[in-house]
Amino acid sequence: MNKENFRLLRQLGRFFPKDNWPLLLCPDCKLGYLALDYLKTFEESLSKRLRKASEWEPDWISGYFNASLRCPYCSSEVIVVGKMSVGSMQAVGEDDDSQYTELLGIRYTIPVLKTIDFPEGCPWSFEEQIHYASNILLANPDAAANSIRTAVEKLLTIHKVPRYRTNNKGKRVPISMHARIQKLRSREPEVSDMLEAVKWIGNDGSHTGGLTINDVVDSLELLQHAVDKLYNKQPKMLVKLAKQINSRKSIMPPKVRRLTF
Repeated sequence: MNKENFRLLRQLGRFFPKDNWPLLLCPDCKLGYLALDYLKTFEESLSKRLRKASEWEPDWISGYFNASLRCPYCSSEVIVVGKMSVGSMQAVGEDDDSQYTELLGIRYTIPVLKTIDFPEGCPWSFEEQIHYASNILLANPDAAANSIRTAVEKLLTIHKVPRYRTNNKGKRVPISMHARIQKLRSREPEVSDMLEAVKWIGNDGSHTGGLTINDVVDSLELLQHAVDKLYNKQPKMLVKLAKQINSRKSIMPPKVRRLTF
């Protein structure tokens, strides 16, 4: 189910017409899709001043909006704020005529939108860091990616990957995140691949900048796969069951098979 949620989150990487809201999953019940209950837009002061320019066009308008969304399934309310601009939309069936509409870009939601599914047993310190990253995802993707990178560091510590080593001078020095992931690789090679990719995305957010919302959603999806491998016991139980059946060449225990006529 969370793959669909990641797809929905990627829609928020671009502005959308105010009368065509993207589907958003309710962060409370995680079952219903939020419906628009209230919307108000505001033109910012600079935009108002620009109206006096002789070359002014409607697509110079910019500002903010706030909205209330409600889940039809559980009735929970989500408050949304963000940026507003005006863009031209070509009229249907017309070659040249364009009409203008307000475009919206979500920046914050209260409560925060659902990103990662946390399997049972997932540590709270890790969840807390992901909640923080999710809260700033739409407003500052670079900072969100860096926060997710911090979550990976916490995950490594939880799984007893050392944070420090002693150098040749006997001094205690920190181990790089990359080296810590390599230490985990012997136990969890697939998880390590996911965490290393998340690390590189976090590095881009910290040093290069310019990450998009979609880039950070990619990071979250990689991390989802990692935590599922670490904490979701169901696939491991199924693998164990499959090995048992294959070993016996039957689903029935040997004693039961001997009694079968």
